[in-house]
Amino acid sequence: MVKSRDPTKSCAPSLFMKKQSEAIRHIQQLLSGRGLEVRSGRLTLPDGQQWVVFERERKQVGIDLASGVWVRIKDNDWRCIGLPCTVSCAIQAVEFLTKE
Repeated sequence: MVKSRDPTKSCAPSLFMKKQSEAIRHIQQLLSGRGLEVRSGRLTLPDGQQWVVFERERKQVGIDLASGVWVRIKDNDWRCIGLPCTVSCAIQAVEFLTKE
């Protein structure tokens, strides 16, 4: 007997990732798909916000509590590339970390 698949449940991430953990997991999966193991760390901003940060070759991508994805341009200069995180902005974040 073949099981039918529930069409309301998807293997792929939803278009919008509303939780920080969803965005982190998707970015980790994209990095792993490229054969890269990039560990994440925690960053506490001066205002007390807790971000999760991926760093590779001095490039950083941060995910805030609202699942916003940020890239570090300079020392304390972050640019938002998506709020909340989408599949597209997760791909952009991975491209930023992996481009030469």
